[in-house]
Amino acid sequence: MQIITPEYHPSQAATYGGSHHDRLQNTPSYEEAEHYCLVVQPFRAGGFEATLRLVDLQAAADRDIISRQSGVRVEPDERTEESLLVSRQRAKGMVRKRIKDMGANRLCTLTIRQNDDVGYFSPGDWSDAFARFRRSLRRYGYLSDYVAILEPHKKGLERLRERVDGTGAATDDAWDIPLHIHFVTRSDFKMPINLMRKLWAIASGRDGNIDVQFLRVRHESDAAIDKVASYATKYITKGLAEFERFNKKRYWSAGLALLPRGRTWLKSRDLADALHEARERMGMSQEILGGLISRGGIFIFPNGVGAWFNVRPASYANAPPPF
Repeated sequence: MQIITPEYHPSQAATYGGSHHDRLQNTPSYEEAEHYCLVVQPFRAGGFEATLRLVDLQAAADRDIISRQSGVRVEPDERTEESLLVSRQRAKGMVRKRIKDMGANRLCTLTIRQNDDVGYFSPGDWSDAFARFRRSLRRYGYLSDYVAILEPHKKGLERLRERVDGTGAATDDAWDIPLHIHFVTRSDFKMPINLMRKLWAIASGRDGNIDVQFLRVRHESDAAIDKVASYATKYITKGLAEFERFNKKRYWSAGLALLPRGRTWLKSRDLADALHEARERMGMSQEILGGLISRGGIFIFPNGVGAWFNVRPASYANAPPPF
């Protein structure tokens, strides 16, 4: 797949020289403002995702010459719905890609005993306990790659939603929301459940449990990766409106960094032509493209300015789009 080396860039067809460095503000860089861009994210476990999107390249060039604020992020008085949506979509996308990259096939749940009498673990407590747990597992050669998601328990969601005064969750010092951790990993052999339970009890210092599910599908083994990714990413938005914390991740991950993304610019000016040009750039036959369309492996954006491709190594069966 020759997607890594761009064959074309819009500046090559620009009448203004194609450079936006050291230029006057509002001076055009490109003859046409919008261009189709194809971005491909390959996965070590096989397959790749690709996003075809119409990009306002002129607006991006204009932003480059505008000074940006630097330093520590300061929590605003009120976050806009748009900023929250962008944050959630970014988290969902990263979790999905990390899961597909490792080829995850295990979904595990960590719980502890928690109530008003014995108290509750705050997000910081959960983070510390999980850090001790994974360090112990690594000494035994397990959990080298994972994605872990912290979410409110069902009773915790009920308690959060009862708070109609807008105060949200309590501070860490007075935390009263029951939480638990889901984490996904890959294992090509039976996981040592008894050992994991013992290590989790030591790491958390409380009575608790660990549940492990081996997720599989009946047809085409590589489709299990999509199933795990879809199953896990739903927890990113579960109760997120009530559990949002500024500048704090809802997940932890470890393992190798994602493979570099490939990006190239297309010459096509409409979506139909761009889809076929993208097919050629990704080395797909017309039959494969037709199979992706018929099985749902391509999702056309509702606004008609792009598409998302989900390509698995052994087949081109459908997978739900990440939107």
